Amino acid sequence: MRDRYSRAAVAAVLLFLSLVAAGCAANGAATDAPEILEVTQGVFTGGDYPLQVEWRDEPRVLDLRKRERLDAIVAGAKGEIEIFKRLTAWSRAQFEPGVPEPYPLCNGVSILEAIRSRKTGGFCGQYSYLLGDALKSFGYFAVRYVELENANGSGHFAVEAWCNDLNRWVLLDPLNAALYVREGTPLSALEIHEEVAAGRGASVRVNRLPIPTSAATVPAHGPGGKDALPRIITNDAELIALFENVAVSTRNDFARLVSPLTIAQREGIFLRFVDPRGPGFRNMNFALTTVRREDILMPMNQVQIDAVPDEGTQQMHVMFSTRGTCPHFVRYRVKIGNAAWRDTGPKVAWTLAAGENVLQVRAVNAYEVLGPVFTLRVRV
Repeated sequence: MRDRYSRAAVAAVLLFLSLVAAGCAANGAATDAPEILEVTQGVFTGGDYPLQVEWRDEPRVLDLRKRERLDAIVAGAKGEIEIFKRLTAWSRAQFEPGVPEPYPLCNGVSILEAIRSRKTGGFCGQYSYLLGDALKSFGYFAVRYVELENANGSGHFAVEAWCNDLNRWVLLDPLNAALYVREGTPLSALEIHEEVAAGRGASVRVNRLPIPTSAATVPAHGPGGKDALPRIITNDAELIALFENVAVSTRNDFARLVSPLTIAQREGIFLRFVDPRGPGFRNMNFALTTVRREDILMPMNQVQIDAVPDEGTQQMHVMFSTRGTCPHFVRYRVKIGNAAWRDTGPKVAWTLAAGENVLQVRAVNAYEVLGPVFTLRVRV
């Protein structure tokens, strides 16, 4: 997908600049136009299911970070994947798997209050909502929830987060404190599904995280005692088989809700990927469906670069746009040559020097979370 859309964007820019280079000045002399050496554009898939995200100042999300001292959990983390791993393991360490009966609200603060007061238990849904709020509290608003089901109808619930460092969606499984990787690369739910559907499930490895031990971890809770506690899957192949069917949420703004999400509500806001190689979900009937993997794997925090040479000068006008892919976007951050990164608006007047010139740009959101780096490299 990425190569397909990147090639189209690159071709458009190169075509425009080649036409400028081929043009003539008013006196008939050829103009000196910059030569494009490299352009890495954002990928824009034109999907029909944009992600509706949490309000950036949602009190319950902000309170979770403060109350649980999450800054100490991620302190010193080297990169986003390390942050994601630490918050996934922290979520799993808060309580032992139990039965969520009665079902708690879908925000981290309320979940912890209800479980710690022994009013209910928590399973995959509660771990996922807790992790989702923890991620959002640090400005990772490109988070969504994932419904999974194997061929026998057994279900699972997890989280996906957009990783800017890797420019991809990554599946986080807080119940099992795990990521799923292929050749060292963390995968999304749909990518895992594609391996399973193609009979290559064995190529996926379950990367289990160490779970911190604490006396504060709440014991398992269930109205029927230990015999009624849910089963935990310990076999990796059985876990990977849960990706036979995949659906992702089209929104994550659940912290404000005053009642738990019902099954019917989830069926109305999750987008199911329809794969003709499998029978589909047995126990969930989703209203939204797609056969386009681009609708599921739509990139986030992207930047489109448009460059227009100023004829007769050594200057290029460079315009940026996120095209709506960056939740709570506030500005761009640009680096020209060896200069320091600096904040900017959607347009930069770039004075070119003889030789090679490099411009890099990223989107920045309200929490100073930086998107992937996109590059324009030209030679004069």
